[in-house]
Amino acid sequence: MKNIDQLMNDYFLFLKNKSSINYLNEVVEIETPFRNHINDYIRIYVEPLENNQFRLSDDGQTLNELEM
Repeated sequence: MKNIDQLMNDYFLFLKNKSSINYLNEVVEIETPFRNHINDYIRIYVEPLENNQFRLSDDGQTLNELEM
């Protein structure tokens, strides 16, 4: 049986191999291998901020897809 470290390494390798990165001016788009309820790939946007900080966003998609 695999130990937890090997399982995590396998999972991270899966994410790395199945994700894509697109550079959009100052923002980086990460397309994940995961899909939402309409079968579109889930994207995460990374925006650099001051002091070596980053803002992660899904461009409001999660809130838009919630039923109220």
